[in-house]
Amino acid sequence: MEKRNTPAGNTYWNNNGAYQKEHDKLFDKLVPAQGDAETVHGELVRVSGRLYYEYCNNGNCNAVDCDWEEEEWGCYNCNGTGEVDYGEEDLEECNDCCGSGVECEEVEGEKYLDSYYQSMLEFIVEHVPGSYTVVEKLETFMLHGPGYAHYQFSNEEYKYYNDVVDTIMHFVLNSENKPNPEYKPEKDNKKLG
Repeated sequence: MEKRNTPAGNTYWNNNGAYQKEHDKLFDKLVPAQGDAETVHGELVRVSGRLYYEYCNNGNCNAVDCDWEEEEWGCYNCNGTGEVDYGEEDLEECNDCCGSGVECEEVEGEKYLDSYYQSMLEFIVEHVPGSYTVVEKLETFMLHGPGYAHYQFSNEEYKYYNDVVDTIMHFVLNSENKPNPEYKPEKDNKKLG
């Protein structure tokens, strides 16, 4: 069966992806209300939905994290001396840098994927032959794209997600479903009594 591709202007978020009917049917059949799916196909469909939801609903704020770094520079008010003439007889401690001669602020450092979302991408690559390229492009977009609150939700941005879901669905519809090797049943939270 030839792989279908979601055309520009269509998205799985807007319920008109290339495999939308099949995706929805498999989601209802194989994806549990919470936790991992018991089968590889179910987990792939679940993961595709989670990635899409995180982008469209949360702007990837849960998926992409970063290290914060402190950026320092010489104080402009005191020229790095820590003292300023405020018109009094003696020099006084600079108010801007508290006498240190240095100002600083926290800035966003290197970005990385949260381990939960990273494991989703790894699951796709591990179980879907030929998915590495589309997954790598999605990961690059997530890490180096416009970022939270700056997404345009354009055809170009949606294409990363559509390509991954199209690739997953083509595989799922043309392969045998197997047990998910990473599946761990949710523990029953009922009180013993």
